[in-house]
Amino acid sequence: MLAGVTIELLDAQGKVVATTQTDDAGQYAFTGLAPGVYGVHEIQPEGYFDGGDHVGSEGGSLLPPDSIVEVPLASGVAGEHYDFCEILPARLSGYVYEDLNINGVRNPGEVGIAGVTLRLLDADGVDTGLQTTTDAAGYFLFENLRPGVYTLVEEQPAGYFDGTDEAGTAGGNAINPGDRIEHIDLAPGSFGKNYLFGEYKPVSLSGRVFADYDANGRFDHNDEPIADVRIQLLDEAGTPVAETRTDANGTYRFEQLQPGRYGVVETQPEGFLDGDDFVGTAGGMLDGNDRIVDVKLPPGTNGEHYDFAEIPPAKISGYVYQDGPVIRYGFGEDPPDVFALRDGTLTQDDTPIPGVEIHLGDASGLPVLDENGKPMVTWTDENGYYEFKGLKPGVYTILEMHPDGFVDGPDTPGTLGGLAVNPDEDLGTLDLQQLAVDPKNDAILRVTVTPGSSGEYYNFAEVKLDSTPPYIPPEIPPTQPIPRPPTITYPTEAPPVLAISPVAVEPLRLPILGGSSSIVAYTWHLSVIDGGMPRHPQSGQIVRDVRGTYFQPATWQGVSMDRGRWIIEGRGEQENVTLGTEGAIPVVGDFNGDGVAEVGVYLAGSWFLDLDGNGVWEEHDLWAKLGKDGDIPVVGDWDGDGKTDIGVYGRAWPGDEHALRFEPGIPDVQNRLSIRPKNLPPVPEEAASRLRVMKRGTDAHARADVVDHVFRYGRENDQPVTGDWNGDGITTIGVFRDGTWYLDVDGDGRWSEADRVVPHFGEAGDRPVTGDWNGDGKTDLGVYRDGTFLLDMNADEAIDSFDRVFAMGTADDLPFAADFDGDGIDEVGVFRYRMPGDVAANAPQAGGIGGSSSDAQPRTAWRPGSSDGRVSTPVPAGDDMVTPQAE
Repeated sequence: MLAGVTIELLDAQGKVVATTQTDDAGQYAFTGLAPGVYGVHEIQPEGYFDGGDHVGSEGGSLLPPDSIVEVPLASGVAGEHYDFCEILPARLSGYVYEDLNINGVRNPGEVGIAGVTLRLLDADGVDTGLQTTTDAAGYFLFENLRPGVYTLVEEQPAGYFDGTDEAGTAGGNAINPGDRIEHIDLAPGSFGKNYLFGEYKPVSLSGRVFADYDANGRFDHNDEPIADVRIQLLDEAGTPVAETRTDANGTYRFEQLQPGRYGVVETQPEGFLDGDDFVGTAGGMLDGNDRIVDVKLPPGTNGEHYDFAEIPPAKISGYVYQDGPVIRYGFGEDPPDVFALRDGTLTQDDTPIPGVEIHLGDASGLPVLDENGKPMVTWTDENGYYEFKGLKPGVYTILEMHPDGFVDGPDTPGTLGGLAVNPDEDLGTLDLQQLAVDPKNDAILRVTVTPGSSGEYYNFAEVKLDSTPPYIPPEIPPTQPIPRPPTITYPTEAPPVLAISPVAVEPLRLPILGGSSSIVAYTWHLSVIDGGMPRHPQSGQIVRDVRGTYFQPATWQGVSMDRGRWIIEGRGEQENVTLGTEGAIPVVGDFNGDGVAEVGVYLAGSWFLDLDGNGVWEEHDLWAKLGKDGDIPVVGDWDGDGKTDIGVYGRAWPGDEHALRFEPGIPDVQNRLSIRPKNLPPVPEEAASRLRVMKRGTDAHARADVVDHVFRYGRENDQPVTGDWNGDGITTIGVFRDGTWYLDVDGDGRWSEADRVVPHFGEAGDRPVTGDWNGDGKTDLGVYRDGTFLLDMNADEAIDSFDRVFAMGTADDLPFAADFDGDGIDEVGVFRYRMPGDVAANAPQAGGIGGSSSDAQPRTAWRPGSSDGRVSTPVPAGDDMVTPQAE
């Protein structure tokens, strides 16, 4: 019931004749009225909708709104129940909010969206004209609604996707998607709450494609954008769902995306190398080249900086050419120094060399592979030009395969810098140690290219020399024989006993080329020792006394022999191998025939051979006397019995020219000489003038034997080499001369048609090293250069990329090679003097050898690689050469 509502009494003409107000019970009454025709009018109360009016007991007519007229009242009549019905209004409210997890439920923390318009439709779907907008909290409210059935409609807010809508407390049906809630039935006075419209923001994914000129993975002022690059958008399954292209700034963007998991894939732009790809601000992962996946984008997320860096390719180019005209020099002369005559500068008078093979290597020289996995190789064109294109940034090595018919000239680095490997340039051991291949003076190292750079004029100059035949040692014409010592006849019932004393003999100087008398003849003296018992234990001559100044074989005492340091490839320093002393030269070989090499040293004519193989000089080892101060020791199997024998190369002995007339050579299968059987010692009348003396251990007698072979093969300053050049099991000789090898293949000790010249394997100052590097039974070539070995692994007698180049030791070390493990392949090593106090761990002490000689004086002992072939080395005075003496 409504109290305080004003009711007006109307006369028959509709004029207000009285007013009253409803009491607390909502009742009103007009009393004491004269009979007549009346009416009543209600003043509509605020806050209510007009409801139905009711004609009372005496009749009358309804006059909307809120009037009842033409009510006849007779005398004494009470007109009752002239009632006015009012209706309470309804309300409707709710929220428009950002549904961050798109679950259709407004969770804590999900904020409202302001300024969204909502409208009400009536039950027939006709717009009521009622609308409102959400406040800052996303709240909306419709008040003073006439009760009835409504439809609530939201106008989709800009920047959002339609989410899930939900009906509130007054019921209704949410149309999803659709932004409307229908059939909301609002009863009088009802308040429909929590009518919710969930919205969510779209997502985006963007990035850039750029040329990364500074290779730092960031787009900065040094870089350039790449336009018109195709970028595809991938869904969670990796299926392309959209694509775009980069704009002039190199950027791409996928916008208005539904939240979810995405990826992007780039089509590699032409003219660029694939660079790094970068996961952006929303995370994800790289999936191979040019592909980023698993990018999770919740509502409202803008995934940025999904970038693709591309590398502008670099290029290296240059020329190969003949530097100047042909250089001609006289017959028999040494080739001129081309580096003194040519500077490697490319000029108009130079001649291009086509068809030269050029390899591209990495920083270590190993092949750089192309996109097909093959080494990058090119050949010079008719202009001598070559180039490598499409290169990634990095450090490169350019390797030239030396063209036939040319001598290597100066190589020059180009516009991006680098180091040219030329014979006259000191690159340092570090640069060479970093190489996995032999540069062979035909390489340019450390060429550093950056993105988009172009290295030009990486040039290889070659020089043309006229061809002259190699030097061939001539035969020595017969001369008057030098008188021989008298022949000594010994009793047959017992071996003769000789007393040996030093005999100083002035070396005989013989011309080797038949020219100036200042040229000294050099000869070889080879002795078969067969582990201390050549041919027969009772053969040879027993020596009663051999006197020396630095070692006494009778007492087995002399200079200390525990100062050697032996370093072997693959094993490092052999701490238990100490045989050696200052000034000694290493000699290695299978001296006892067990298939494994032993060590030894040569000191001014004396040989100290570790016969028992324990690395220590002691009473069971083998001492020998062959040669003199200044001779160069050599070893080899002269008779093919599997044991290593000894020999020396040096100035000729008195009587060598006579012995040469009877020399048959070594018993090699290719030796066709037949002066006498090649595997028998010469008779004394045909032998060298001096004997080889040796003693096997402290308990044996010293014995003297004639020297088995005397050869003239080489000249002063040549370095002697030995090897089984043809694989027949017999060692023959040769010489190394400033990079050229002369090999006595047939073993006759003379230059002949069967012999072989190997040019350009090494250079002046190298130390020759020979051994079987590949296990084929033939001796291969090698050199030791200032602490670096260069070994001819493929036996092609040329230094190329198939050979081994590696550092070991120092420039002052002495190289050696032998088979130390019995596998048929020789290992290399270096020998050095162990300074006093520099004792390896577990090194044995010098017991049983005796103290060193106190009267040692500086003398000359040969060391390979010195300027004159010799270095000053303290060894005792005296020659200690042995000649036969009658007792």
